[in-house]
Amino acid sequence: MKMSNDEIDQLRFKAMKKAITATSIANELGVSPAAVSQFLRLKSGLSYENEQKLKKIIEDK
Repeated sequence: MKMSNDEIDQLRFKAMKKAITATSIANELGVSPAAVSQFLRLKSGLSYENEQKLKKIIEDK
């Protein structure tokens, strides 16, 4: 199931707190930094697979 807006907001705040950049996440996911940034600001979506990878990247750092 796709993440809710609240879950995405929580991930964005975790990334900010841990000083994880959209560029570093994008490099690990194999997508553009703009795609990560837009996703975290609720402007566009990612595939379910990439959502889960992004969540793992942020939580594991």
